[in-house]
Amino acid sequence: MRRTIGDLDVDDIIQETYFRLITKSDTETIRSHRSYLFQVAKSVIATNLRGVKVVTITLADPQALDVAADEPSADVLLSDRQELQRLIEAIADLPEPTRTIFRLRRIEQLPQRSISERLQIPESTVEKHISRALLRLSNLFGRGGTRQLLASRGRIGNSWVNNAAKNASRD
Repeated sequence: MRRTIGDLDVDDIIQETYFRLITKSDTETIRSHRSYLFQVAKSVIATNLRGVKVVTITLADPQALDVAADEPSADVLLSDRQELQRLIEAIADLPEPTRTIFRLRRIEQLPQRSISERLQIPESTVEKHISRALLRLSNLFGRGGTRQLLASRGRIGNSWVNNAAKNASRD
């Protein structure tokens, strides 16, 4: 009681010390009960002081700790803009009528039937042009523009895979 240790309540220390003594199963091996009592009390104090080392921070504005921003970083924005520009240029480089059909289907989201009626071409032709455009863009973006889509060559007996790749590279 002579020593004050932070915000620790003396009565709590005494109560915890007695609790530890009462729950001890073997007290016959203790040589000096008085010394043991003070040693347990020191242990209780040390345990409480370890808990006091945890610092609690209270902020008036909890939003100040929000580290993650809702907006992407400047480098992500720049990268995304460059990628979008590459896509716009790649679509512009598609041959006609593939470019127009791709734009109507994927950008303006018109159904294939509406495109075929508007351009007065069969719906299968619309599908063919969309496939060509997707293959060409896939080759450009899916592989960094460095190589053609070759995964199925030689493995599948269907020649349409090889022909589609050849047609796309000719266009």
